[in-house]
Amino acid sequence: MVEARNFAIITDHKPLTFAFTTHRTSCSPRQFRYLDFISQFTTDIRYIAGKDNIVADTLSRINEISMPLDYQSLASEQDTDSELHDLLNNGSALKLEKLRTPGQDLQIYCDVSTPNPRPFITPSFRRQVFNALHNLSHPGAKATVKLATQRFVWPGIKRDCRQWAKECQHCQRSKVARHTSAPLASFMLPSARFRHIHLDLIGPLPLCSGYRYCLTIVYRFTRWPEAYPLQDMTAETCTIALTNGWISRFGCPEHITTDRGRQFLSHTLKELAALVSATHHTTTSYHPAANGLVERLHRQLKTAITCHSSSNWVEVLPWVLLGIRSAWKEDLQSSAAELVYGEPLRLPGQFFSPNPNTETDPTTVAGRLRAHVSRLTPQPTSWHGSSSRIFYVPKDLRTSMHVFVRQGPARRSLEAPYSGPFKVVRRDFKTFDVEIQGRTQRISIDRLKPAYVARETAETIPQNRSDYSQATTKTTRSGRTVRSPDYYRP
Repeated sequence: MVEARNFAIITDHKPLTFAFTTHRTSCSPRQFRYLDFISQFTTDIRYIAGKDNIVADTLSRINEISMPLDYQSLASEQDTDSELHDLLNNGSALKLEKLRTPGQDLQIYCDVSTPNPRPFITPSFRRQVFNALHNLSHPGAKATVKLATQRFVWPGIKRDCRQWAKECQHCQRSKVARHTSAPLASFMLPSARFRHIHLDLIGPLPLCSGYRYCLTIVYRFTRWPEAYPLQDMTAETCTIALTNGWISRFGCPEHITTDRGRQFLSHTLKELAALVSATHHTTTSYHPAANGLVERLHRQLKTAITCHSSSNWVEVLPWVLLGIRSAWKEDLQSSAAELVYGEPLRLPGQFFSPNPNTETDPTTVAGRLRAHVSRLTPQPTSWHGSSSRIFYVPKDLRTSMHVFVRQGPARRSLEAPYSGPFKVVRRDFKTFDVEIQGRTQRISIDRLKPAYVARETAETIPQNRSDYSQATTKTTRSGRTVRSPDYYRP
């Protein structure tokens, strides 16, 4: 449009007229690039007074200022509204009279039974009135009803305002009334010993002897704990520690439960699981209670190491594990060591064995040990504090077609705690399959809440939403958020 044409640039900012006559050193590199781009079209910049620069001022202003409510259209609809005519003919508690609107030569029906006249709103304007009042600060349903009933009137105004406030997606996404807290579910008891193990990582810990992390393993049948110091937390290092530390001593497990860490979702661990014919189970995101057996071990390990008041945690770790393995467990009515070895471990300072074994024939001892172990039955884990804990699951969560997903703990300031709504694909007792960004993800119901969506908008909700921070925010290994620079492209 402007290429190969002679034209001048008119501006009311007088310093711009000297842009092409000043020395290059007085301009910043960015200003120089901008001027270089402008000079490809023209270098004729002329000054005009601001009061005469009407065209540019007009383009830079709001082209139209719309009122929240068009009283001209409202007056026209009131003349043909059957609901209003029924109230006028049959009578009601409302005292409807025509009043002239301030500043306009219009007469609209208003309720004058209160000190403040309230215009009668026809059906097509009711949602518009609600949005004008509710979208100011997004108050609750009671406050919104109070705002609307003090200023406007229509049949069923309280019911409509409550329903629309309930369906406000901005309120559902940003407000937290009560988080979902479902009762704990139980794992299927293992069929035999050394069949089901739980894996996790601790770290980063203070650097000690070149180690900064620990691979922790808990055996579900006997609660036997293992902790292997690691120099890093790569998938290869974790797989080697699992193979050399656990599989070489206790054999191949049938089930491996981990969280969704990158080390455990790697191709290396998948190959190891396929090699030993083990089924790999992963917990849902941001739900550590699903792997609570090993998470509870982390707390016990860190507390015990801290009690030693030693910076050399690698040296203290074996002694802490010895104490944990020998500790009595009420739910098992035994210690982990007794269930694994058949007798308690000998501890420092112990002079006498509680049950000296006088049997010397290895065959007889092995036979008696096999018979004793075969009679052992797995015991379910105990839920500490479950009697005093208050669980809450919204009653509409089981029937809602859309849900909101609670964001992770690392949220920016003024970021909504929930994202969505997202469509529910499948329901389970503890998890839902939700369609997010075109993919189906399994999410714990502790992170979900039902989405109340209007019927006219339920089918128009986009499935590829851009407000889901887990899919849009990129972070480095250290946790820093990656922000791409905005380059100038003329």
